[in-house]
Order: sequence, then structure tokens, then C-alpha cells
Amino acid sequence: MRSVLVYFSPTKGTKKILEKINEGLNIEATIEIDLCKPLAVQKKLNEDDICIFGAPNYGGRIPAFAIEQLRKLSGKGQPTICAVTYGNKSYGNALADLMNIVSNQGFKVISAGTFVSEHSFSNDKREIGINRPNNVDYNTAKTLGKKSLEKMEQASANINDFNIKVPGKVPKGKPLHLPRMESRPLENCTLCLKCKQECPINAIDHQAKCDDKKCIACFACVKGCPEKARELKHPIISLISFAISFSKDKESKMFI
Repeated sequence: MRSVLVYFSPTKGTKKILEKINEGLNIEATIEIDLCKPLAVQKKLNEDDICIFGAPNYGGRIPAFAIEQLRKLSGKGQPTICAVTYGNKSYGNALADLMNIVSNQGFKVISAGTFVSEHSFSNDKREIGINRPNNVDYNTAKTLGKKSLEKMEQASANINDFNIKVPGKVPKGKPLHLPRMESRPLENCTLCLKCKQECPINAIDHQAKCDDKKCIACFACVKGCPEKARELKHPIISLISFAISFSKDKESKMFI
């Protein structure tokens, strides 16, 4: 038996949560499928794997790019934990969205969780979900892994009989595509090209310039810049950031 971590995590928050869930499972053999890397979905899954799927909330849904990658995976009823991260405002229908996609690909969801993580729009001027996930969030994630394993070990029925209910509804229509944003280097850019390394869809060239037609607004380039010399520009960023900044701290939750 091994655990399989499948995640879309350009700014690393979701990945951290999945790692803590995996600690709770206490399974030594682990492989990772990073959905930011197109070829990663070619990795083969075993029938006795335990899978952990994770993605951030983008406007109440799973990011369109992540959905495209998830639909390239095929399961054979592997027990699965789903986790969604969000920037301390609301996760909308994102968890229901992820669970529906994963189920349609042949995986069996046995538990799920929602976790607060620093918002992609957070910066020095307006902090949103700062210092999240924290130790409380990590402990919740580990507990989710532990209780999920106990659920499988103690169950006398087949896991196909497991059904969990989560807030939200399965979204209809096409997944959300964020408006095109302008990703650009600032004056203090040193051309270290860390942004190019972090970009999951290779939209940044050797001059640190971004092809805005390719950009999926994941903020990996912004968060990964060691000099804080990069930004994404769009009026919607300021509007959303202002609204979310007044939100009270939310708690991470489990659904088992």
C-alpha cells in the first residue's frame, strides 16, 4: 500500500495540507502527482493506493487548469481524501466540485476537508489569510488522515457504501477562467528567473516577460520571487482583496 498525493498548488499552500494529511495516514511509501506539471499525470496508479486530492478555491470552483489535468487521471475505486484550500473568505462549491470530478474519474471519496491558506492576492500592503495554514490547521489535516485510515480499517462494509455530505452543490457549466491579468517584473527585478522556474505553464521567457494569453493567474511567479519583484495587475485584485480583508478567521473543517 502507498499513498498518492495529487495536487494543484502553485503557491504551495495546498501541498502543505496534503503532506499533513499524509502524516496522519502514516504510510511510508508515497508518490506525488503535481498537476502543475503536465507530464505528472502519466504516472501509473495501483489499485491498492490511497489517494489524497487537493486544489485551491478559485471563485467557488476548482481552477480550470486543474480540472483539465484531473480529467487525465483514471481510478479504479481507490479510497480517496479530498481537500480544498481557500483564502479565509469562502470555499463556495469548490469542495463539491473537486469531489464530483474525482468521483467521475473512478475514485471513491471517503472523507474530505476544507483548510484556510494564505490568499494568492495577499501581499505586504493587504494581508489575507496570513500565517495560514498554522499549527491548528496542520493538526486538523493530520487528524483527517488518521480518522480516514481508521474508517477504512474499522469498516465492515465495502468502501463503496461510504457516502459523505459536504456543503455546497456540484457546479454546472464551464469551470471559471479568471480574467486575463498582466504579470510583470518590477524595477528591482534581478533576472534570476525564479519566476520562470515556478510558472507551471511556461508562460515566462528569459527576460522575465510573461505571455498574458497563457497566464492562468496562479500567482506562482509572484509568491516565488525572492526579491518580491513581480506583480499581477488587474482591477479585480484590489476589489477582491479589499472585500476579503474584513473576513474573520475561519476554521479548517473535516467531513468524515
